[in-house]
Amino acid sequence: MREKIKKCLSAYNIEYFAILSYADLRETNARIIEREGFRPKSAIVYLLPYYGGETVNLSIYAASLDYHLAIAEINAALSQTVLAEYPSSRVKGYGDHSPIDERHAALIGGLGILGDNGL
Repeated sequence: MREKIKKCLSAYNIEYFAILSYADLRETNARIIEREGFRPKSAIVYLLPYYGGETVNLSIYAASLDYHLAIAEINAALSQTVLAEYPSSRVKGYGDHSPIDERHAALIGGLGILGDNGL
């Protein structure tokens, strides 16, 4: 399954990801999980390379696809990848507003370090 996830993510130029047990994560917003009506068993955490491109007299972040939309597209593709292998699974993707501490998840997944400012 890891290779299928890697192939899916590589289509979006994502090379760094981790598959983690949900039990190892810090849940920060339990209400999100309660609304979904199921308890996750695992999580896929990835680093999104976000480059807005060259602009003239416009903020780089205003010129590119909003990263929330990019994350939604990637999560939809990941969901299809997982469901193709495990059709009876329940899958949900998040970015920014998620039930877990994403910084902690990235840290325990080996995707970065925690800085002095907590980021």
